[in-house]
Amino acid sequence: LPETYRLSDPDDRARFDTAIQNDRRLGQFRPWVLKKPSVNSGRGVEIIPPDSSKLYGLTDELYGARKTIHKTNNKPKKTNNKTKTKTTTKKKQPTTTTTPKYIVQSYVCNELTWFGGEKFDLRFFWSVPSVDPLIVLYQDGYARVGGSRYNETNFESTGQHLTNHKFRGDDSDEHVTNQDLWKRVREFYRQHEARLSKRLASGDGDGDGDGDG
Repeated sequence: LPETYRLSDPDDRARFDTAIQNDRRLGQFRPWVLKKPSVNSGRGVEIIPPDSSKLYGLTDELYGARKTIHKTNNKPKKTNNKTKTKTTTKKKQPTTTTTPKYIVQSYVCNELTWFGGEKFDLRFFWSVPSVDPLIVLYQDGYARVGGSRYNETNFESTGQHLTNHKFRGDDSDEHVTNQDLWKRVREFYRQHEARLSKRLASGDGDGDGDGDG
C-alpha cells in the first residue's frame, strides 16, 4: 500500500515531515495526494508536486499557529442622565478546538492507462458473511476512466489524475464493461509482451517511466 499519514495526528505529522525531508525518494521524486477522510466524489483532493515548497511547507500551512481573539464589552451606559463608559470582560467560555483532518498519501505513478491514455481504476465489492465455512459474495465490478490524458508532469489539473465520474463531464465511464477492460489488458500485453516477460523472469518490478506501468 502507498505510504499514508494522518496529518491530524501530531506523531504522524512529525513522521511525514521527517520522511520527506530525509528520504529523497519520498521528497524529491514522489508526488503526494492530500484529501479529507470525510468527503467523497473527488471533492477537495489536491495533488502535491514532488520537491516543491508546497510539499515541504504542507504541515505548517495546515496546522500552523492560530490567533486567539479576546473581546471586551465597551458599550457606553447611561446613569442619571450622565453617560459612563463601563469596561467589562466577558467570562471565559469553554472553547472546543477542532483539528482539521487530512490524509496525505504517496501517489502511485507509472500507471497502466486506458485506450486514449486516460487513467483508470477498478471497483469491486465483496462481502464475507462467514469465514468458517468460507462464504464470499461478490460482483464483477466495473472500471472508472479519467476525463483527460494522464500526465505525470502536470499536477495542477486533478482531472488528469482522478477517475471519478464528475471529472469526465459525461456518463460514458458508466458504460465501461468487463469486456472493455480485458480488451485493454490484452492489448497492453501484446504491445509489451517481450519486455513484460523479461521483467517477470528477472523479478524486476520497478517502473521504467513510460506511463504504462
